[in-house]
Amino acid sequence: MTVIPFPVPDSPDDCEATSRSGDRPTSHAAGKNTRGRESITMQLLRIYADAMLNDPNHQGFTDEEAMKAAGFSLEDDGHRRRCSTLRERRYIEQWYVNGIGVERLNERTGKFRIVCIVTTSGIDRLWGRT
Repeated sequence: MTVIPFPVPDSPDDCEATSRSGDRPTSHAAGKNTRGRESITMQLLRIYADAMLNDPNHQGFTDEEAMKAAGFSLEDDGHRRRCSTLRERRYIEQWYVNGIGVERLNERTGKFRIVCIVTTSGIDRLWGRT
């Protein structure tokens, strides 16, 4: 596991619009209206970073675990899509131990899910360096 040697900033204004090119016009409009609140995607990224920085034994999160840790509803807040966005941007990545991708059993679904950790690019994003 990579240990990041600096704290994660607390920036309520770190809320770049995160609508995707294929989203409906209403999503684009809402994405532009984020002043004073942090996007779900950025809150999730902060959860990944905080966990790694505050617990040297942290074992990463599945998408669902990250959503729960952030206090979001699994049904309403699109955890797979939000975490997928973080992976696409390379802000989180699957955790590997001895060259093997870590997966964890999801008790709710009975299926194995990949476990991810924050990347240095994710930390840079939180710091506003990207």
